[in-house]
Amino acid sequence: MKKVFVTILVALFATVVFGQVKTEVKPDNLPSCLKEWVKTNMKEYSILKGYKMEAKTPEGVVVTYYVCVEKGKERLYLSSDEACHKVKKITKDEFEGKITKPPKPVPQPSAKPAKQQGTEKADEGAGKQK
Repeated sequence: MKKVFVTILVALFATVVFGQVKTEVKPDNLPSCLKEWVKTNMKEYSILKGYKMEAKTPEGVVVTYYVCVEKGKERLYLSSDEACHKVKKITKDEFEGKITKPPKPVPQPSAKPAKQQGTEKADEGAGKQK
């Protein structure tokens, strides 16, 4: 039973890792909102390199951009969602793909919650030993 559970877990994590497509993007082809964010919030930094990561989830495709910015010899790494709503600093290992995190699904408008069925009592005789 444990082997089956472990196999299922490995298969789930493998689909997340193999379901991702990483593409190098020239700085000129990055979303304009990301270029503007760097220009506004990281003055004197320029975009050196960028990647686009597409990950398939049950809710659809999640797109994340990764950029390396530099000022002189100093380099910083950033990640951003497709619409540049969440830009955050990341480590070099995350930028290079040595650390992979499963993508967070894009929130969808919620439907009405399903009605919960009442719990039934378990059989009184189950679990008793003589």
